[in-house]
Amino acid sequence: MKKIHAAAVACAVMLLGGCSGLKSAAPAGAAPELAGQTYVWTEGSKDEAKPAVTFGADGRLSGTSGCNRMIGSWKLEGTTLKLGRIGSTMMMCSPEAMKVEAAFLEKLGRASAATLLDGRLVLWDEAGERVLTLDPSAS
Repeated sequence: MKKIHAAAVACAVMLLGGCSGLKSAAPAGAAPELAGQTYVWTEGSKDEAKPAVTFGADGRLSGTSGCNRMIGSWKLEGTTLKLGRIGSTMMMCSPEAMKVEAAFLEKLGRASAATLLDGRLVLWDEAGERVLTLDPSAS
């Protein structure tokens, strides 16, 4: 009987522990209107070739990861952002540009929510952590 009770307690602890990683609230900011908008990651690069992403009105994503061109798809429902597989060209650039590109693509791949906060697009991961902050494109 003690073994069954201990197993039940262990299962309950595991179930409750599994729920602790869930986000408790929506990310900060308002739901954005992404269609037709371009945003730039100014925090990632000091070079002229800054990563930028354009959200096409047709659900296509395009842009540059700093060095290479990228394409993919996107869908936004409220603040929930779903990005399709992102493909890119495979040119070699400076080591610094390649580091920026790797960081940008990794962060973009983790994005699962998007909000507008102080005029900037903020991308959030599933845990509710800020992943990327992007500025509206000037052009």
